[in-house]
Amino acid sequence: MRGTDIYLFDWRALRRWGLKESDLPPDSVVLEREPTFWEAYRRHIIVGIFVLFAQTLAITALLWQRAKGGG
Repeated sequence: MRGTDIYLFDWRALRRWGLKESDLPPDSVVLEREPTFWEAYRRHIIVGIFVLFAQTLAITALLWQRAKGGG
């Protein structure tokens, strides 16, 4: 039978003491973890990539139209 012990660690304390989460016991719970850059700004990144892609597509279409003699 498995024990019911749960190990809780504060993310800030781990960082202060230079401990890695990979060194913690299995099934440990880390509290107050800061979100990664991707987790915090995922929507902004996706929208930015979409806008860059749309601009690239529009510029390419305009250059193609101009080269064809339509402008």
